[in-house]
Amino acid sequence: MSGQTQDKREGEEAGASVDRLDELQDAGDVEGLMALARAYRAGTDDIPKDLARCMDAYRAAASLGSAEAEYALALFHLTGAVVARDLEKGASHLRAAADRGSVSAKIYVANLYELGVYYARDSEKADVFYRSAARAADIRDIPTSAPYELKMADLGSVRHGLALAGRAASEEERARWMRKLRAYGYQLRPRDEAPRNHEAVATEERVAPVEAIAPPPVAEELPAAEQPREPKVEARPIVVQEAPRAGTFTAFLWASVAAGFAFIVGFVGHAHRAFLPDRIHQGVALAAIVFVLGFLVVRLSRGHPRSGRRR
Repeated sequence: MSGQTQDKREGEEAGASVDRLDELQDAGDVEGLMALARAYRAGTDDIPKDLARCMDAYRAAASLGSAEAEYALALFHLTGAVVARDLEKGASHLRAAADRGSVSAKIYVANLYELGVYYARDSEKADVFYRSAARAADIRDIPTSAPYELKMADLGSVRHGLALAGRAASEEERARWMRKLRAYGYQLRPRDEAPRNHEAVATEERVAPVEAIAPPPVAEELPAAEQPREPKVEARPIVVQEAPRAGTFTAFLWASVAAGFAFIVGFVGHAHRAFLPDRIHQGVALAAIVFVLGFLVVRLSRGHPRSGRRR
């Protein structure tokens, strides 16, 4: 009988809790639903611990627009504590919570992009959510400053937290940063990939400082005998043609003399036909003209012997 009584009591409590949840949801009491969810999560004197009913309460609060409830549902799906792990549903609830202003959700989404979990790894998109989280948290420091890095790491930023863990002065400090990061998605990272500069190296989740990263090897120089030689280009003289000077002037001078002589012969022969027959002075004039033309053709075709020079 005692067992049946216990089952009956539990059934009555379950019915009462369902009635209470529906009552709060119908009333639009987000705060009441959140308080009920926290009570189910931790357990109280009146309400036993029940993560499934806790999730139901969060779901009801999320339907009324609660960013905190959306974030809590995301954690349920990402961790797989109550329901099977579902990265798609988890990411969906995270984006909804981030859109409603949840700083923790913004940081978590940024970490997913930073780590390449569910989303393709994209540092630029991670930057967008990191900056959004910093504005929502009223962080006004310069992004490259140490105070900014510390505040972002306190929010759970994987990028900034790993950098601080790598420079931790003690194992206790490093372990504290790693616990913080695991609460914001670092535990979901792909385990089989090679660690990047700011991720765990040497030991599990151990981060090397930036100064410890060796620079890439420098290519060795070849011995002098093995150095590649550039092909030699034989220099060829450039011939610069200059306009003929003395040769053209000489040709012009001789042509002028010949033309003058032909003119004189023709004029005298015409004036004194008795002195020179017509056939003679015409022949002389024709010969002078032929001589002038031939002389000019020869001189211009050959050019002056000093008309070109090499340099």
